[in-house]
Amino acid sequence: MKTRANSYGFTLVELLVVIAIIGVLIALLLPAVQQAREAARRMECTNKLKQIGLALHNHHDTYGDFPMGAHNNGNRFGPGFLLYLLPYVEQMALYDSVNPLANQWSNGQCNRHNGLLMDFIVCPSAPYPAVTTEANKGSRTGTASQYVGIAGAVEDTNFAEPRNGSCCSHGGSTGIISSGGVLVPNEALNMADVVDGTSNTLVVSEWSNTVEDSSGTPIRIDSRHHIGMGTDRAWTVEDAPGNFRRAMSLTTIRYPINHNDYTLPGVDENHGANNGLHSAHPGGVNALFTDGSVHFLAETINMTMLKRMATRDDGEVINYQ
Repeated sequence: MKTRANSYGFTLVELLVVIAIIGVLIALLLPAVQQAREAARRMECTNKLKQIGLALHNHHDTYGDFPMGAHNNGNRFGPGFLLYLLPYVEQMALYDSVNPLANQWSNGQCNRHNGLLMDFIVCPSAPYPAVTTEANKGSRTGTASQYVGIAGAVEDTNFAEPRNGSCCSHGGSTGIISSGGVLVPNEALNMADVVDGTSNTLVVSEWSNTVEDSSGTPIRIDSRHHIGMGTDRAWTVEDAPGNFRRAMSLTTIRYPINHNDYTLPGVDENHGANNGLHSAHPGGVNALFTDGSVHFLAETINMTMLKRMATRDDGEVINYQ
């Protein structure tokens, strides 16, 4: 009797089972791959903040103070603090090509970093391009920093009042600018000014994500005017209250981390004073402290604690762990 030869073909049912198993494996592995990628991006972002911290310390070692958070050029825009860090992030040739106070970094076609991607101020997790174009400035393109200096915090009834006051805003956005932080408008501070301790005081963090307007449209609120923009008047928080004060490189803490509401007072795409800290990292932001350390701050952090971190001399003990 002849026996039937063994068949090594798959039946339709077997094939479907194999496909289903592969699908399940992909479904299980894909989130892990995405998490690994985000972990790598978050680590890269941490390293960039450490690079900025090292540059701030090198500037302090050279000049005896940190750079002004936002500088002016008479009644025209001067540079932001990041410009002064270029010699310490291997951009000395670029820094030498301009006079930082000659308005070349902010006035239309004179912007010397036109089209240049400055990688050290770009968060790899940001959901939008780092290089932007300003149509109202002769179609100027340049890198919008996704890291922001901390000017201080808005005071409220739950916050111990620092000796440095708060004031002013630009236009109708009703923002409040503080000088209680380390990087403030038109003032250069040093380590001795950080009374609360350098390991307790924020200096730079992220604004590398979007918020939403009332219709749910995402709006980016980082410094659309690029790295060079500081402030346009010779004012300080203490001596110049009034409207239309902008410090393009800075933010004053007023709202929780990763708040998503564009309609809040002080939030504005043309640099609101209280645009706040945002990132695409799940659950919070990377933050640079004045001692050069970088910590991840959860978006659930207590607001009073966050404001104390943003203030250099309120005398309060903090614990961000």
